[in-house]
Amino acid sequence: MRALVTGAASGIGRATVLRLAHDARSAGRAGSIAIVDVAPAAAALDAVAEELRKLDAQPLAIHADMATADGPARAVGEATARFGGLDGLVSNAGINRPGPLLAYSVEDWDVLFNVNTRATWLLAKAAHPALKASRGAVVAVGSMSGSHPHANLGAYGPSKAAVIMLAQVLAQEFGPDGIRVNTISPGMVRTGMTEKAYADETIASQRNALVPLGRVATPEDMADVIAFLASPKASYVTGAVIAADGGRTAIGWIGHQPQLYGPLTVRENLRFWASLYDVPQSEFLIRKESLLVRLGLQDHEHRRVSELSRGLIQRAAIARALIHDPRVLLLDEPFTGLDRMAAEELRELLGEEAAEGRAAVLVTHNVEEGAELATHIAFMRAGRFVHFAPRAGRGPEQVGEDYRNAIA
Repeated sequence: MRALVTGAASGIGRATVLRLAHDARSAGRAGSIAIVDVAPAAAALDAVAEELRKLDAQPLAIHADMATADGPARAVGEATARFGGLDGLVSNAGINRPGPLLAYSVEDWDVLFNVNTRATWLLAKAAHPALKASRGAVVAVGSMSGSHPHANLGAYGPSKAAVIMLAQVLAQEFGPDGIRVNTISPGMVRTGMTEKAYADETIASQRNALVPLGRVATPEDMADVIAFLASPKASYVTGAVIAADGGRTAIGWIGHQPQLYGPLTVRENLRFWASLYDVPQSEFLIRKESLLVRLGLQDHEHRRVSELSRGLIQRAAIARALIHDPRVLLLDEPFTGLDRMAAEELRELLGEEAAEGRAAVLVTHNVEEGAELATHIAFMRAGRFVHFAPRAGRGPEQVGEDYRNAIA
């Protein structure tokens, strides 16, 4: 693997070059990796180069500023001259200068677009001949801020939205030459820049709770996805935008714990959760009204959750899960504590969601319940899947027998 990675001195970039080197060594090859960053990061870049040598890789440290018009092409030129070609390009370098757009300067706007968007285009242009020869791949690092608006981040969100579209256009134009172009959109990631915030256990716990997988990502999580997209294992993947956010933007979670705040009203809870998923106010109002009517909560909108019955609380929890319009519903023992009427209402709702094309994943120890609702059934033991199959009309007794056989 002959690769070039920008922003390689730390964070996702560092984790990516180490993963590429590790994969090359595991395959019995020595990776040739150009690690690119700005001159002030020289000491950190040298340290990464030493780490790569310990993985039997051949590093090439390049000091180049992605904010300049000539930096990207110069970096590519040095890498291809040293390695005799290029198999992978990872445009990872990115910066942020937060601030409200009303007070934002043209200088800050331009430098963010230069680094976060234009550099990817210039790198791809310069690397095109080498990547065409090797039928290689480009991976651009976007952000969930490129598809979900975040206020007061200045040009960051717009620049990441632009790089996502840029990569998709490049995928169409470069495809006939055998070059794949994909984007990874990270969610919350613990890096050196954010570690001070996560040192506060309260903040760390709150942010972990926002992610369905239960934790904020590490740079290594992102590197795993980038390495896959850059590898031949993704040979038929191009123009894709991979959301690596632990399910935060795609999954709505419903469990036996409603994740609602008792002192707040139903409306206040929904507004709070919508803000966590960056739902614009106009969309929030439309979704809220629809969900309250659909779930029979329109007369309870201004009541505190602590005043509601268990069935109404579960309905509010369902509204909370659906307020950001997730593609997947994850239901963790959702019937616990519900009376028969509330449970039947939930079953009807799940049927409606399935009819609208939303996937539902039900986690339960109740075989009868699972067999009644499922179209496919998977069994787990010690956190690992041990059996997966369509239900195919089998009842609880047959499903129970399947389970006993699967874990035996």
